[in-house]
Amino acid sequence: MFETSEFKINEHGIDLKKNYQIYKHIDFREIIQIEIKKGFLVKNWIFSLTIGTLMIIVTSIWCIESINSFDFENLQKSSVRLYLVIHAIPWILLFGSVCLIIVTLKRNLKMIIYYNKTRSWNTLREIEKKGIINELIDFLEKRTKIVVDKKAYVTK
Repeated sequence: MFETSEFKINEHGIDLKKNYQIYKHIDFREIIQIEIKKGFLVKNWIFSLTIGTLMIIVTSIWCIESINSFDFENLQKSSVRLYLVIHAIPWILLFGSVCLIIVTLKRNLKMIIYYNKTRSWNTLREIEKKGIINELIDFLEKRTKIVVDKKAYVTK
């Protein structure tokens, strides 16, 4: 009925997927509660944000040093490419660390399923793009307890 790359929901329960293969089936009787709220897409976002910030600081210093040590006048013709590649490495790492921070700070709707003293969370990005988030909420309300964070999601 509702299917994404991470889960499949039908009248029998919720099937969790990994690599497009179903690895766990959760029956609606096992579910304690489903929570829909806005949250970070990365599970360990504090760790990723810390690593990204440290990488930006280190690579920024490295980029400044690279600019200061850039010397074209004393180069031999055979080593120009290697010299340019070595001086491009800190800039590539700086760009990568900025991308890491951007991805870490992205937020989207996610569904947290509490069952059998454990929990599982999945993003609702594909459901939201299809525009069937209201149908999903209505479907789940008929079958289990659902908590929707009204600040994160405004019904249309």
